[in-house]
Amino acid sequence: MKYTKLGNSDLTVSRVCMGCMGFGDAARGQHSWTLDEEHSREIIRRGLELGVNFFDTAIGYQSGTSEQYLGRALRDFAGRDEVVVATKFLPRTAQEIENGVSGQQHIENMINTSLSNLNMDYVDLYIYHMWDCNTPIEDILDGLNRVVKAGKARYIGISNCFAWQLAKANALAEKEGFAKFISVQGHYNLIFREEEREMAPYCAEENIALTPYSALASGRLSRKPGENTTKRAAEDAYAKFKYDATAQQDGIKKSNRRYMMTSTRWMKLSALLLAIALLFTLAACGKTQTTTETQTQSAASNVETKAADPTAAANTPQSGAETTAQPQSTDAKTLVVYFSATGTTKGVAQTIASATGADLYEITAAQTYTEADLNWNDKNSRTTLEQNDKSVRPAIGSETISLDGYSTIFIGYPIWWGEEPRIMDTFVESYDLSGKTVIPFCTSGGSGIGSSGKNLEANAGGGNWLEGERLSKSSDVEGWLKDMGY
Repeated sequence: MKYTKLGNSDLTVSRVCMGCMGFGDAARGQHSWTLDEEHSREIIRRGLELGVNFFDTAIGYQSGTSEQYLGRALRDFAGRDEVVVATKFLPRTAQEIENGVSGQQHIENMINTSLSNLNMDYVDLYIYHMWDCNTPIEDILDGLNRVVKAGKARYIGISNCFAWQLAKANALAEKEGFAKFISVQGHYNLIFREEEREMAPYCAEENIALTPYSALASGRLSRKPGENTTKRAAEDAYAKFKYDATAQQDGIKKSNRRYMMTSTRWMKLSALLLAIALLFTLAACGKTQTTTETQTQSAASNVETKAADPTAAANTPQSGAETTAQPQSTDAKTLVVYFSATGTTKGVAQTIASATGADLYEITAAQTYTEADLNWNDKNSRTTLEQNDKSVRPAIGSETISLDGYSTIFIGYPIWWGEEPRIMDTFVESYDLSGKTVIPFCTSGGSGIGSSGKNLEANAGGGNWLEGERLSKSSDVEGWLKDMGY
């Protein structure tokens, strides 16, 4: 099995994701052909044995019984931190709209039900199953952001949408400081290739993960044409709706007369077709890893392994920056200030310092953040309480630094609950940044820099603040600095 980072997230996922629409009580839902719990568990267990760690289900799959089957199986066969679990929610019902249930309330109800079905405290990826034309996208994004801030979902994704809708949603999320969609689950296979037109190029540009469904066209690309011997082939009305109307154009029926293929050859062709679908996702899903490589790297791990020793920065020829962030004479100094709770931001800061010849200054908390403090699933954890109170100013434990002689200051931090850690507000309010170019950057798996840079600028009350950037890997740092003239 090979693994990859899921778009702009910290999630390391198997290239093959196990879709769970075929699991669930056949008497409770849209499909009559789904597998019972015993057979579903056998498939889930075998997938885990083969290296699959990515599982996708939905509250709409057989009235939530797919979620229940998956949750029980994973609890028995794997550790929670060993798997990546995605589930999806449906639009508001007509009854909910009539009763005045808001988009935010609907999403809260849906995630709570899904977590109950899965018997989990959180999901790794919460997916907007289909575009809800009766609910403002602002309400959807606000509701999803609340779910992320509450620790009930690590990241959010979207499914069954147009490229322009995804672009509009993420632009609005960035403007409002909400969590952004880091993946899109669209219909794609070698029969239906519409995603190649706009969605795939857009996702490649934005590093949004593609997790296509129906890669083998509901079995039509895994059986010889005309071979309808399975229960699903006979009873899946939805698949017939998707494919039967264009079967003649697709060559599904005619090809059975043109090609006389053995079962072995057809299986090899099916594997090839699936491989092509995987290649389609590769450009937008990042670098792959084999099972011999670590599966717990952060998104900035490439940065950290390439970062220079921070003590070497003082021996590097220094360059500074004008207020336009262009390199200037060597007597102007650059400083990289950073706060890092887990080491990710530290790695990025070291890379920036190495590339720019800057000095490094680490902000440390007077009261060190423990693992329990950083538990974003605990509503009473220290960081949760701090982030929910904009007036909190945690004390800084590191020695005071003089900013005299520094013309440019990079300020880096992780994104916590969609915003800057409150200790960063402590820093900018403690120093006079007047006359200095200030360049914020953040490290985050899915959230952009959002409003954090603007928050810091407002609290600082001085300095020439440039547009901030989210940085997750060394290539991000190199390209970003190059654009600024370094």
